[in-house]
Amino acid sequence: MRTKLGIGALVAFAAACATTPKEPPAPPTEKAEVYRIEIRDQDFTEFTALAHIQLPPGVSPTKAHWELLSGTPLTPLASGESPMTADQVPADGVIQVGGRAAYSADAEGREEVMSQEGSMPIVLRGYVEADGIHYEFTRAGRVRTPRVPSIQVARVEAGAIPSERRLGLVFFLRVENPNAFDVPLENVEFDLQIGGVDIDKGIAGTKRIIPRGGAVEIDLPISLDERNFPEVERYLRGNSELPYQMKGQVRLGVGRIPYELSGPIQVRSSGH
Repeated sequence: MRTKLGIGALVAFAAACATTPKEPPAPPTEKAEVYRIEIRDQDFTEFTALAHIQLPPGVSPTKAHWELLSGTPLTPLASGESPMTADQVPADGVIQVGGRAAYSADAEGREEVMSQEGSMPIVLRGYVEADGIHYEFTRAGRVRTPRVPSIQVARVEAGAIPSERRLGLVFFLRVENPNAFDVPLENVEFDLQIGGVDIDKGIAGTKRIIPRGGAVEIDLPISLDERNFPEVERYLRGNSELPYQMKGQVRLGVGRIPYELSGPIQVRSSGH
């Protein structure tokens, strides 16, 4: 006697006979203590975050995996994996795991980060594999966001020189870096008006480094005489005041910052 099987029965029978490959069992996990997150090598677009992790005595790590996240909800910024060996573990068992990430994946996001003028929250998490065990870690921290350097006229030295029928001016431009990292300065473009008259435009300064939390000063000498400032005669007696307007761009190694400055110039007599 022949038994007839329906299509559904055949499918069920085939499924029962098929062998499903089994996934390897998940490795055992333990929690690893994270002392702190260290932020280093910052610039205007990226930073490095490292978790200082305490491993148990005598373990032999083979690799480390990390993931860096930020935002609400948490969004991955970067991740990585690297091999490790026992000789990379110092005597105290504290290793550093992490890597480099951008503040944001696009230019619009980076501008938003810089406009915060504060800090952004981050989470660094992952595991270190040692002796078949995953030592998992996670730690929250904050990264101080990059800030735009500022420019100002620190002072203007002005002297009337009647014997030469001219005014001698020196503008001292101060560019300040509020960041925790050095910033490369290329130069400063300027367009100067004095008393409503176009006086000069050009480039001042040379390549230099603005130190972290520091500033550099750029000298801009200007001479006013009848050729570029017809009313110079009115100011040769000294003890007078001239208004100035200056605009342009601070040219950095990573971009340009527009500026507009104005103020008074106190003129004093420098002799006859």
